[in-house]
Amino acid sequence: IIPREAHKSVISGLILSGAVPVYMESLFDEKHQVSLGPDVSSLEKAIKAHPSAKAVVFTYPTYDGIAGNLEAMAAYAHEKGLFVLVDEAHGAHLGFQPDFPKEALQCGADCVAQSTHKMAGSLTQTSMLHCRRDFPLSDRLAASMAVVQSTSPHYWFLASLDSARQQLALHGPELLGRALELARYVRREINAIPGLSSFGRDIVDGSTVTGFDETKITIDFSGVGLDGIEAEKGLRQQGIEVELIAGNHVLALITLGDTMETAQALIDACRAIADGRPRCQSAPSAEPPLPIPQVAAAPRMVWNGPVEAIPFEAACGRIAAETVTFYPPGIPVLAAGEFITEACQQYIRYKMAHGYKPNGPADGTLRTIRVQKEDSHEG
Repeated sequence: IIPREAHKSVISGLILSGAVPVYMESLFDEKHQVSLGPDVSSLEKAIKAHPSAKAVVFTYPTYDGIAGNLEAMAAYAHEKGLFVLVDEAHGAHLGFQPDFPKEALQCGADCVAQSTHKMAGSLTQTSMLHCRRDFPLSDRLAASMAVVQSTSPHYWFLASLDSARQQLALHGPELLGRALELARYVRREINAIPGLSSFGRDIVDGSTVTGFDETKITIDFSGVGLDGIEAEKGLRQQGIEVELIAGNHVLALITLGDTMETAQALIDACRAIADGRPRCQSAPSAEPPLPIPQVAAAPRMVWNGPVEAIPFEAACGRIAAETVTFYPPGIPVLAAGEFITEACQQYIRYKMAHGYKPNGPADGTLRTIRVQKEDSHEG
């Protein structure tokens, strides 16, 4: 059981393992144009519909820093006999400040993957996999990792992981406390700019959303008539590179490497873009929620089977043999083994018309898409 907001690496894991995905429903915040992820009710429905499920995957927190009610969902999943696996890519820093959301392991997760390079300062592509104490499959997990990892590890990477770990252990509370103060300053200043807004802890409702990582600064430019793509271009001209764009907003990160100088540069760039622009009452664009996936077959089966490339416009109703993702945040719109629905096509057309480039398909223009050969599943 996985959320629709699962990273493309989760889909790759399904291809490697042969597991069949079942998707939980996710809530979408129309006002802020961000996904809130699944809630307990979503998980209950998925388990009831698929009582033989073996594990559940959660993304916690989301790219936007939103932490769902993982504690309640993990407890319910364990009650039903499922393993709880968490993609905590953006949470390696959470345990070092009490105002951050709880770490996934504190919430009862069995296994947690953290992208140490994202928020903890190690070199890009380095990460850690943590298991709870007494997890019964730790040896099996280690053996599985050995299958896909190199026997010639890059020692710069390993050293950077150890260095990042040491820095967090010795100076984590201090460094992340400073980052949190900077983030609060940035958010206050941006919300004081006419036409701009950045949600904060107000998004926490205590049931669906139980925590928020304030170092994630989602900046909405709709009040000055700009969508996320236009805002990103403007910020880049000001020397600011943002993390991602969607709808009418961009996402900026305040990390333990930031200073008052870099924080002020972001504020000044936002102010420069907004100054002189008329206030707008209606949003220039809207981030549509991801289409509901319709799984037709195990991703591994389709990936390994005969495929053909056909025109994208003629693909409705066919079974996708490749994954289509807009990156970041790296969440698939369409994954191998899923039906290509009209809703998927509409979403993809919308994103591409607004300048987003697809990641994953062999044809980067998506004039064609690879699908399962229609006679490949007969017999």
